Amino acid sequence: MNSMQAWTRMADWILITGGFIAAFSPSMVQTTPASAGALALVGGVLALAGVINLAAPKVFSVFWVAGLAGLLLFLAPWGLDMMDNPGGAFVAWVIGGISCVVGIGAAVRGPKSRSGSEGPAKTV
Repeated sequence: MNSMQAWTRMADWILITGGFIAAFSPSMVQTTPASAGALALVGGVLALAGVINLAAPKVFSVFWVAGLAGLLLFLAPWGLDMMDNPGGAFVAWVIGGISCVVGIGAAVRGPKSRSGSEGPAKTV
């Protein structure tokens, strides 16, 4: 399977799903207004990054944005005092951690794995 084909990479779908979960989690778990805003904003950034990567599979820099957004979401429970609301903190830790690993992993691995996807170069 050619991983450069648009709309097929699993990392992008993970970012989109995680982004939607984070963005809509304030309606499902108890959060403060600040943490709800952070979850919605960073979740939207993650979902948007996934959609951009799906539509334009050669744009690897968006994975760095997703990895940074995941890191910020992972750190948000401490910075925004979400510890009194364990549901929001749990969503931030899980979605942030997964998004950070997937985003940075795909950014680091991306160009390297794409260069060999066409097979070895043929010399004539």
